[in-house]
Amino acid sequence: MNRQGMVAGSGRTICPHCHGAGYLPEVVPLDQLRAACRANGYPISWDNRVREDAAATLLGIEAKTLRNWRYALDPRTPAFVKRNGRAMYELAAIAAALG
Repeated sequence: MNRQGMVAGSGRTICPHCHGAGYLPEVVPLDQLRAACRANGYPISWDNRVREDAAATLLGIEAKTLRNWRYALDPRTPAFVKRNGRAMYELAAIAAALG
């Protein structure tokens, strides 16, 4: 598996929710999401995560909606981790949520 979450040579992306137990088809290429982040000036971490405002923009929703989903443990919430009190969302999970 490479850094983008792709299994080498398979054309499949590892499921961001179960982290490998299942596979999801890649709907939105991660390169497109990275390009959108760069175009809007959103930083991307070394492990392909973005902050809440960037994730909400990529998903086409308000940041408050994404935050409410996270607090309510809504299944629509892309995979995230908390770093220094901020939610960081995986680009692969955002791509899966767009599908």
